[in-house]
Amino acid sequence: MDLIKAYFEKQGVFLNGRFGSFEYLNMDAVIQRSKELSERIEKDLL
Repeated sequence: MDLIKAYFEKQGVFLNGRFGSFEYLNMDAVIQRSKELSERIEKDLL
């Protein structure tokens, strides 16, 4: 999975959420990871 995620990230596609991470996550975990991802993307853009 790490290889697949790294490939998509190089393509500019960020896998997120239950289906994107291929993990069973509660909504609080999805929200937390989404917040962290958005902060990382914002940091990379600036």
